Amino acid sequence: MRWMRGLRFGAVMCTIAAIFSFPHSSLFAVRTVVVLGNQTLPESEILRWAELHTGVPLARIRTEEIAARLLRHPHIRTAQVEFRWPHTVVLRITERLPALAVVAEGHVLVVDGEGIVLDGEREDLLPLLVAFRVPPAPPGTPLTSPQLQAAVRALAALPKEVRDRLLLVRLLPEGELSLQLRIGPWVRVPLEGDLQRNVEVAEAVVRAMEQKGISVESVDLRFGDRAIVRPRGRTPETPVE
Repeated sequence: MRWMRGLRFGAVMCTIAAIFSFPHSSLFAVRTVVVLGNQTLPESEILRWAELHTGVPLARIRTEEIAARLLRHPHIRTAQVEFRWPHTVVLRITERLPALAVVAEGHVLVVDGEGIVLDGEREDLLPLLVAFRVPPAPPGTPLTSPQLQAAVRALAALPKEVRDRLLLVRLLPEGELSLQLRIGPWVRVPLEGDLQRNVEVAEAVVRAMEQKGISVESVDLRFGDRAIVRPRGRTPETPVE
């Protein structure tokens, strides 16, 4: 009878070993990798950064390690790795998309809405933000100036149709913004103000003045509800309530 008990014990141990080794077998190996969420990054580039190869058993894959590799890419903001048993791995990402081009000490840095520097060249449609005494930063790192970060966040928070109406933005040493509208005039605004409202007010002032036959050079909106307008070619400034 003792040999029977030994046989049963061996059978049980073999069953347990099979249960634990089964997920590690080739029956549950990676055959398909699905990439979701990419808008501009090629799938091949994401797969290269993930370093995920077919034939690897799913049980041996460390999802947090793959996600960490993906997050090293300057253009990837979030990354999640999921299994779809028995043969599929899903890479779900969100990208960092260009929001502004920042000129800092002669360098043009393309950044996203959080002020993270992206690699790549400036696109012509991106608003240009000119800053002073701001050192350049490598791709994947944030801009170092808190004031510049605040300016980037304010501009990136604008609806795209409003942001597209800006041609050039200057971050002044006093912590104010000087905006050049695509329709021509410059607009001086406080950094901490309601930027969208200020752009819309400035455009309304310009249209109202043009209806009177007056071409506007600049609008100053730093004084609450009062807009100070400088007509083009004239020295005196005209307050507008």
